[in-house]
Amino acid sequence: MLTSTLFYLYDSLARIAVYSSLSKIQQKRLSGKVQSNQKKLNKWAYHAPMNHLHKFYLVEAELHRVQGGMMIAMDYYKKAIALAKEHEYINEEALAHELAAKFYLGLDQDKIAQVYMQDARYCYLRWGATAKVSYLDKRYPQLLPKRYSDRGTLSTRTSTPPTTTGWRTSSELDFNTVMKASQTLSEEIVLDKLLAKLMQIIIENAGAQKGFLILEIKGKLLIEAEGSVDQESVTVLQSIPVKSAWELGDQLFISHTIVNYVARTRESVVLSDAANDPKFANCPYIKAHKPKSILCFPLQYQAKLVGIIYLENNLTTDAFTPDRLEVLNLLSSQAAISIENARLYNNLSELNQAFERFVPRQFLQILDKESIVDVKLGDQVQQEMSVLFSDIRDFTTLSESMTPQDNFNFINAYLSRLEPAITANEGFIDKYIGDAIMALFSGEADNAVKAGIDMLHRLAEYNQHRAASGYVSIKIGIGINTGSLILGTVGGKNRMDSTVISDAVNLASRIESLTKKYGVSMLISHETFYSLPDSNQYAIRLIDRVQVKGKSETVSIFEVFDADPPETYEGKVATRTVFEEALVLYHLQKLGDAERLFAECLRRNPTDKAAQIYQQRCIQQDQD
Repeated sequence: MLTSTLFYLYDSLARIAVYSSLSKIQQKRLSGKVQSNQKKLNKWAYHAPMNHLHKFYLVEAELHRVQGGMMIAMDYYKKAIALAKEHEYINEEALAHELAAKFYLGLDQDKIAQVYMQDARYCYLRWGATAKVSYLDKRYPQLLPKRYSDRGTLSTRTSTPPTTTGWRTSSELDFNTVMKASQTLSEEIVLDKLLAKLMQIIIENAGAQKGFLILEIKGKLLIEAEGSVDQESVTVLQSIPVKSAWELGDQLFISHTIVNYVARTRESVVLSDAANDPKFANCPYIKAHKPKSILCFPLQYQAKLVGIIYLENNLTTDAFTPDRLEVLNLLSSQAAISIENARLYNNLSELNQAFERFVPRQFLQILDKESIVDVKLGDQVQQEMSVLFSDIRDFTTLSESMTPQDNFNFINAYLSRLEPAITANEGFIDKYIGDAIMALFSGEADNAVKAGIDMLHRLAEYNQHRAASGYVSIKIGIGINTGSLILGTVGGKNRMDSTVISDAVNLASRIESLTKKYGVSMLISHETFYSLPDSNQYAIRLIDRVQVKGKSETVSIFEVFDADPPETYEGKVATRTVFEEALVLYHLQKLGDAERLFAECLRRNPTDKAAQIYQQRCIQQDQD
């Protein structure tokens, strides 16, 4: 079994390695073979994940790399490394680190690549692959420098300052501790979790009582993490300006003078006896609190200030020894890289969330895409869905009485009230068309009908708010149809949009336009009616069979009146049988009998506008 799994692992990796040099046809064949190998690895991984799952993940990472799924590849590299490490496959952990390093090199992320390549070298060295280590040293000298560069340090310590170090450090330095801490930081991609782990690691390894992490964000220094040895948890993402931290009372003590000095000079500050330090003893914070040991140093990435670590120990002087400074010197590079990587991930996540406001997440899911970056022009899929159209009645007249700003304020207030009804019922808004909404629902037609009812209830609440503020009430119409849709992307080289193509969409729009004609709030097509698992749970009655523009066959339309005012609702329920009998007589052209039954409906329910319309039709047609 071991031989078989290794064969499929390395067969896939070898094939992927030459993917970019092949023709399109050859790439397709290669992908098919790799997918076949992956099915086998996935099966073995299901039964023995501790032995095989990291292999499966590593191939997935490489496959997404060559196919352009960069964010997915990042995640799979991370998973492969973590599992290989957890189950002590050090050789495959080394390989995963190496391939991840090459991946980031290809993205011009040299600093991130450096971390992965250093971890790869370390794993190969522990495995005993000295020839491989020598190869990496020669092949990637820019990523594996023999010695770390010196860093400026302002120190009042009388003992020897910390020296730079390479792979072999002093006997006092626990290299394994540094590597484990570095790897812990490199594996965390979520910013708030990274800051918490970083603060804990720094305080633990520095011998500090308390510490603060300050990040440079848009030109401002903000405290984003705070921890101490007395607290189990770290407070993160506070975004407190450094200049005001010392004014906030006993909660946040920090010397903004020292922090600003480090930010300006990019030099570390080590004060062995801060209260008696000739340079900083007179700063307001030190005069007020007389701290003993202070360490403050910059985190830099590609010559740019990423953040600042500020540490204190008020139990003893000379708390920050050369050995501890050496550990922090090693960790600081990884910390800066990890923060930038997490920021990049955080920015991409925020960007994806922003894109979701323009291209709904459900749309991507239907297209089977992980992210907006994976969507290509011409992507499409056919699916059975329900389409909901809603529109404000007489919006043009209403709009003319408002300023442009008032128009936008009104529309946004209205749409924000109704949107939750759609998302709460597993639908998503495909587009806004002025004041109109077009929403899509996969699954059962129930979702669309429930959303329409909920929208009308929310509108009633909104109208109460408008009436209390002295504004007129608004009315809307809702039309729903169910059918086969084609969802996809259309456009050109510089502009692409998501769209839905189907006659079912056009019919939903035309059904909505009929709500005004029949004096009702919500109509559904017979396709939607017959798609309901249990139509008896709704208040529904047949309204008409109509010839809709663009359709050769007549379409049955039904009113859903669950959201009508209680008096109207009760009246329609009580007269539903009489109304539908009158409707049959009307279509049989027995206008006198139909008119009498519609009159009976109105006697029992004077607010039934559909019955009023049909009664007038009967009288007019009978006179003609």
